[in-house]
Amino acid sequence: MRLSCQATLNCHADRRSAWTSFHNEEISLRQIELAGPSVFPSGAKEEQYADIGEAVHGYFAGLFSSVRQDSQAKQNIAVRCLSAYGLTGILTAAQLVSTGEHFCQWVGENYSKAIWHSEVPVSGPRNAGGQWSGIIDLILELPSGEIIILDHKSAPLQRKHCEEKARTYAGQLQAYREVMQGAGYTVQSMGIHFPLSGVVVWAE
Repeated sequence: MRLSCQATLNCHADRRSAWTSFHNEEISLRQIELAGPSVFPSGAKEEQYADIGEAVHGYFAGLFSSVRQDSQAKQNIAVRCLSAYGLTGILTAAQLVSTGEHFCQWVGENYSKAIWHSEVPVSGPRNAGGQWSGIIDLILELPSGEIIILDHKSAPLQRKHCEEKARTYAGQLQAYREVMQGAGYTVQSMGIHFPLSGVVVWAE
């Protein structure tokens, strides 16, 4: 089944308790490291983390469409993403481009025939009652029809802390899986991608 999900994640019926119940379920994590070094925004203050997240998400939302563009075009896109949030000098365009290239390299090596779907609006009934609705950062649709769900998190973390941080998002991933399975898709795997750290943590 080709992905055509109009399936726009908040829970409209007590989201917090719903996510907590997901967190209490057993989930195993497996961390892999992408090529290249981790990136730590220079002099970033905690109140700037949200803006860093917006800039990184903005760049990654259009990542696949920029794969075949030259280096200067990618730099220009990165500059626009960073300057829109006043992050010039905090994170360089070269660093942002590099994180994207390392991620694309990893996807190409492991899922070369996958179709990319970025910023996918999803919605569906929640098994415990209520309604899920939100946006999945990236769905990789495999030739088999199975899908891989990836969520980008821009926290500037050392790699040794990524698995612990990913566990706090387990409920979000499980909610994504629930809504996509409810829409008829088979979820092969799902994970958290930390672009600045250069890490993907699989939730299994």
